[in-house]
Amino acid sequence: MILFHVKNSLHSTSIPIGMFEGASFQTNTFTYKRGGRLLLYTDGVMDPSDSDYLSPILKDHRNIPITKLKDKVIQSLNRQKSVYHKSDDECFILVDLK
Repeated sequence: MILFHVKNSLHSTSIPIGMFEGASFQTNTFTYKRGGRLLLYTDGVMDPSDSDYLSPILKDHRNIPITKLKDKVIQSLNRQKSVYHKSDDECFILVDLK
């Protein structure tokens, strides 16, 4: 899972949580301001394009309600799927920081 904040991005290079017993994971932190948003997503959201196509959506629509932003992310995922004909898990969570 990757945690994305418009100004910060935390990338994971470890195996997915729960894949192997006893696996250790590195933690990371960053500070945020009230009113920001977080986008957490699985690798299927970016594969196989492996590009940062969601960043402009978050930046360009930072002031719209989170439900409308969710719809924009889904539209973008559907466009990516039609271009790359991918079939992978696609899961994301949007969070308003209060």
